[in-house]
Amino acid sequence: MLDIQEYTTQGNYYQGNGYDHLQGDWALFYKVAKNFIRRVRPEDRQDFLHDLLIIMAKVKDKYQAIGKELTEAGLIRVACFEVASYWRKNYKRIAG
Repeated sequence: MLDIQEYTTQGNYYQGNGYDHLQGDWALFYKVAKNFIRRVRPEDRQDFLHDLLIIMAKVKDKYQAIGKELTEAGLIRVACFEVASYWRKNYKRIAG
């Protein structure tokens, strides 16, 4: 049986599943990412959220390697790019 809380689109999407207990950079990544998960198909939201958190961590590592700081605005740009990329891949898959 499906857990209705896990698949709801109302309120805090993943509240109670551990995401509300994240700390440090991961909490910031989730704060930004949770605003973008509704922009993808409902069946892909959980995977998209996980992928987006990992991509944000990789981008932060790249910025730290060159001595720059990744701001919240930069994370929003990363999320916008990933949403657009998601829909481009989805269109290519459907339209061939």
